[in-house]
Amino acid sequence: EQIEESVERFQRLADVQGEALALNALGNLARSSGDFDRGRALLDRSLALRQEVGDRRGTGITLGCLAVLAARSGDPAGGRAAAAQSRTRFAEDDDMIGLSAAELSLANVALAEEDRVGARAHLEAAAAVLGRIESTPQEGWVLAVLAAVCAEEGEATTARSWLDRARRHFELLDGDAGAAYCLELERTPGFATTSAIAE
Repeated sequence: EQIEESVERFQRLADVQGEALALNALGNLARSSGDFDRGRALLDRSLALRQEVGDRRGTGITLGCLAVLAARSGDPAGGRAAAAQSRTRFAEDDDMIGLSAAELSLANVALAEEDRVGARAHLEAAAAVLGRIESTPQEGWVLAVLAAVCAEEGEATTARSWLDRARRHFELLDGDAGAAYCLELERTPGFATTSAIAE
C-alpha cells in the first residue's frame, strides 16, 4: 500500500525515475505473490519509463525482473530473452554488479526449467564477475546458492568448498543473515555427507 502511494506521489512530482522504481518494486511483489499478469503490467510500465528517460541501469534491472517473472509464470523462452537483453545492457556499460544480476536472472530461468547444470553455470558466471570487483554482499549469496545447487546435485566436496567461501565472505562483511543461511544450509541432506569429507 505504501509503495502504491509512492507511485502516486512520484507521478504528482513528475519524478519519472522514482515512479519507475516504485513500479518495479510493486511488480516484484505481485510476482512473488503469484499475480503474474499484474506483475508483468507493472514491470512493463517501469521498463517503458526507464527507457523513456534513458536509465540504462534501471532498464537492465527491470529486464532481469521480467526474466524471472516470465520463467516462473511458465514462459522460459521469454525469460531467457529478457535476461539476455539485461546481460547485454550491463555488458555494454561494463556494469559488473548488473552483469552478475543478469546471470542470476538466467540462473532463475534455468531453475524454473529444472536445468540444474545451466543454473550452476550461470551462478558460477555471477560469482566470477563479482570476484573481479570489491567484495559485495551479493557475492556471498551467490556462493551460498551455488553451494546449495551443488549439494542437490550430490557434489558434496564442491558444495562444501562453495559454502566455505560463502561463509568466509559473510564473516568479512559481517553478514549475519548470510552466515545464518550458511548454517541452515549445512543442515540440509545434501550437506550431511560433506561433514565426513571435511573432517
